[in-house]
Amino acid sequence: MSQDPLLSQLADRVRSFSAGANISLNRIAKQIGVDPSNFSAFVNGRSGLSAASVCRLLDLLGSSKRQLDAKLSHRFATPAQR
Repeated sequence: MSQDPLLSQLADRVRSFSAGANISLNRIAKQIGVDPSNFSAFVNGRSGLSAASVCRLLDLLGSSKRQLDAKLSHRFATPAQR
């Protein structure tokens, strides 16, 4: 099963954030309340995250839920709604 493109982009941002801030993925997982092994599976494209976990992760990374909602609204809109 391939990971959703938006989640894949989020996983890429997590890896960049982790490397740039010199923070381990384990620490990020604990910060957002996710089991480290599940978070590792997410970052490596083997699983997803709950909506609540995604929101906590976005907060940590400095993105807003509004930005994600805008992307999702556009992505799932019919052509007439775009």
